[in-house]
Amino acid sequence: MRTSSLRVGDRAPDAELLRADGTGTRLFDVCRGPHFTALAYGAGAARDLAALAWPTAGAQLKRLAVGARAADNLTLSDPENTLNDAYGLDGDTLVLIRPDGYIGHIAVRDFLTTTQSAARAMTP
Repeated sequence: MRTSSLRVGDRAPDAELLRADGTGTRLFDVCRGPHFTALAYGAGAARDLAALAWPTAGAQLKRLAVGARAADNLTLSDPENTLNDAYGLDGDTLVLIRPDGYIGHIAVRDFLTTTQSAARAMTP
């Protein structure tokens, strides 16, 4: 799957976002580290992100939600649409970013099923 501007294997773009407390941050700063990042855009993707099972071995998963409440309070907003524009988002989307900063999976429907399958292929 893909968005209007990204596909699996592309370098994940940066974006200017706001944390829940109103402070600005960059997506790259939030994603930095030796882990996968699952970025949910919209309520449907955020709901399935909360249900996503992740293996305990290997690189961990950091869960981020934009425009919806995240289960682990890593909730961000995109008031200037920098994420929306950079990622070519047309609706709810779940993006899995690999530890090397490249897109590992994009789900625009069947968020949980397709992302779970992609995770199994990339993790121990």
